[in-house]
This record gives sequence, C-alpha cells and structure tokens, in this order.
Amino acid sequence: MNARNCRKCGKLFNYVSGPPICMACREALEEKFQEVKKYIEDHRTATIPQVSEECDVSTNQIQQWLREERLQLGEGSGITLFCEKCNAAIMTGRVFVV
Repeated sequence: MNARNCRKCGKLFNYVSGPPICMACREALEEKFQEVKKYIEDHRTATIPQVSEECDVSTNQIQQWLREERLQLGEGSGITLFCEKCNAAIMTGRVFVV
C-alpha cells in the first residue's frame, strides 16, 4: 500500500497514480473543470483572469487544463495560448501542430 497525504486537503489516502490528491479532492477538481468548461463555452471572449475569478479556479489550473488538451479554445476566444517552441498562437496543447 502506497499511502500519501493529499496535496490539497492533507488527508491520508491510498495513492495509485496521477496527481497526489485524494478521491474527494479529485472529484471536486473535476466539478471545477466542468464549471470552467461550461463558462468558457458560454463566454467565448472571456480571458483567463476573468474565468479564474468567476469560477474561483487558479489561472495556473486553467492553463494546465489547456496544456493537457482537456480544454480547447474556439475562434474568437479571449484566451491566447502560445506554442512552447515557436510562440505561435495555438488552441490547445503545448506545441503548434501543422
């Protein structure tokens, strides 16, 4: 058994894989993800700071979801994400794909 303390709440839990957070915090984070996704769909011109404030989620977490390709931006989005290699504007992920 690989027991760890949750990075978010400090509770001891059986760690299997992924981020070191307990199941309750994982579920809460997934609910926040769904809230952010819906907000971005409903407010296409919103910026990351606006989404962060309205959904009570850190800007770093939003950027992480974009880099993980869990969130995707549409045309005319107020959020700009840049390729880590060439600095071109991209819709999701880490690098520009031709």
